[in-house]
Amino acid sequence: MAQPQIRYKRVHSPAFADGELDRGKSYLERTEVFEFTTSGSGYTDFLFVPAGTYIEKATLLITAALDTGALLDLGTDGNEDALIDNGDVTVDAVGVATSETTAPDGLYFEDDDYLRLTVGNDNSQGTVIVKLRFWDFAAIADQGYHSDFFESGFTIE
Repeated sequence: MAQPQIRYKRVHSPAFADGELDRGKSYLERTEVFEFTTSGSGYTDFLFVPAGTYIEKATLLITAALDTGALLDLGTDGNEDALIDNGDVTVDAVGVATSETTAPDGLYFEDDDYLRLTVGNDNSQGTVIVKLRFWDFAAIADQGYHSDFFESGFTIE
């Protein structure tokens, strides 16, 4: 799935000579939501993240409470709490568990990786929703421009 975008061209006038175009793109962040039903301890690798991806914000929402003492981490297969640490999560109450990440300025992936949700300590069944807001910079770089509308002579100043 491509990064959502709004593409445009605009002519800078009179900053550049007539006919010179400065092309730009405007993108919307990509948001994905995943729902998990837990049962005991374990983990699931649920999303392949390509190199060049920046996760701006991660949120955990508990919709069916887990037992007191359950631990919940959101991270990667190499660092299970890279995004949200179990110390930041109250899993025995329904509602937003946390939207504060272990990496408060987001997490950039220089290499391909997998996102992992980990449940520690035995617990009864519960339901967790993971919401991610991210940017796929590699996909952005590969996409072209939407149209040549502004080459018709219309100028934005």
